[in-house]
Amino acid sequence: MATPKRPPPTFEVEFDGPGIYPEYIPLGTLARALSAVQRLAVGAEIADGDEAEQEAESKVSLLQLRRGSAVCVFRSEVPELALANLQETGAVLERPETIGDRGYILSPVEELSAVARTLHSTIVVRKPGRDGAVLATIGPESYASMSQTVLTRGDAALSGKVVRVGGATERKCGLRIPGRTRMLICTVESADVARKLGQKLYEQVVVHGEATWLRTSWTVVGFKIREVYQPRLGEAEEMIQALRNAGGSAWDQIDDPEAYLEEVTGER
Repeated sequence: MATPKRPPPTFEVEFDGPGIYPEYIPLGTLARALSAVQRLAVGAEIADGDEAEQEAESKVSLLQLRRGSAVCVFRSEVPELALANLQETGAVLERPETIGDRGYILSPVEELSAVARTLHSTIVVRKPGRDGAVLATIGPESYASMSQTVLTRGDAALSGKVVRVGGATERKCGLRIPGRTRMLICTVESADVARKLGQKLYEQVVVHGEATWLRTSWTVVGFKIREVYQPRLGEAEEMIQALRNAGGSAWDQIDDPEAYLEEVTGER
């Protein structure tokens, strides 16, 4: 039987730094970096944690790991989309104020910046070949620089359904927020709060804590949960005002708050 021909590469990822060789990069660190690049290549249309995400990410695969300055060669089943998404990431890194509603870029860039700090390197994503055009460059301070420009933080309250609680190295909770297609992955301040969230799995809750908003669209891209309780209906106008005060100016984006509250609580 003939050996299958290797498919053409779509892009490469180089860990550029002194003394960088594949055998010196811890496997867990390499896996984190490649997963983050994969998420950037897939793009924004995938809902975090869903089967659809896993299926889409399977469309990007590692072809080869070359020695030298540790170069990973990738293939995508949809190369045009992958290259466009990676080039878009590079453009946002150069001009963070152009991020718009592409908050999905933030988490992978944060992960890649952390890896770059660990390895004392720069991570370069480029088209295949020695002279391939650079699509994006992520260094140790890339995320910090970008986040200072595009993110704002403050106390807030959110209502959503608890769909996931846990985490091997950090306490996390997945919330389904009305009107939002992507699951919001939150950090949880304490084990006690994580236990309470676990008891409310697949139920509606209100969480209080620190929200991180994307300034360009007032989309919540991060949340640290400090308190959790189940909502109880009060006077509609009082609830609307309390949620506005807790949630910051993002609530101004909701056209019909009363209808929104009805959707959240499931009561008419």
